[in-house]
Amino acid sequence: MKTNLGDRHKAYEKACDYSIIKRLPIIIRVDGRGFTKLTRDVPKPYCKKMSAAMAYAMFESIKVIDSAAFGYTQSDECTFVLWPSNKDADPWFGNRIQKMASITSATFTYHFNQFTTGANRPNIKGPAIFDARVFSLPSISEVINNLIWRQQDCRVNAVSSAAMAEMGRKYGRREASSRLQGKKTGERIVMLKEECDIDFEEEYPGQFKMGIAAYKAPKIVQTESGGPMTKTKWILDTDPPNFIDDRMFLLNYFHTGSDIFRPERDIIHSD
Repeated sequence: MKTNLGDRHKAYEKACDYSIIKRLPIIIRVDGRGFTKLTRDVPKPYCKKMSAAMAYAMFESIKVIDSAAFGYTQSDECTFVLWPSNKDADPWFGNRIQKMASITSATFTYHFNQFTTGANRPNIKGPAIFDARVFSLPSISEVINNLIWRQQDCRVNAVSSAAMAEMGRKYGRREASSRLQGKKTGERIVMLKEECDIDFEEEYPGQFKMGIAAYKAPKIVQTESGGPMTKTKWILDTDPPNFIDDRMFLLNYFHTGSDIFRPERDIIHSD
């Protein structure tokens, strides 16, 4: 039996339309394309406007990704964790990898570029483009390990960027690069202190050193009758804990579906 042209080409598409099986946690990692060139004139080592744009794009994107449970951004990348509360529910786009990757990269790119206009615009060379990769992990333990890996990468990159920027201002880029060659992260922190009189832990904001997280947390809000009540809302955490030192933060979040209630942070006025 002959097939028409359309059916034949739909079959070609279907053959490469891979899906992830249900009930597995999924990671979608978004990464900036060509950001070294794009951000050449951005203040180093840390640009508040770039950080705000990444946080905004993550926050707006995570709210439209079905089953999104957690977001984490550092530098020019963002990790989304998909972990549905109802494991029998239909997954987002049927867990079709191409759909999830293309929609997430397009959504993130749109919101980043929307934010970086007018007064919010950092000194970047043109609009940004983000790609996305999608993959599954076998367990929540590996999800936590993935987030630990990305946060540790954040810290290593932050130290390297700070050391290169500050040493470069003092000695010039070529000399700074030579002095930093082969030095480990701890050694670079010491060099910052001894040669530039900069305390890495005190000088830079937490979001530069440890990234920014997005997740749902309990918030105390006032009802129309005037009484307080607790609601779960998406929040941005610009000072997340160290995921190695505070593994229970992530363990409790993924196993209960909400963050541990921390009064010193969560009892604040609702926006």
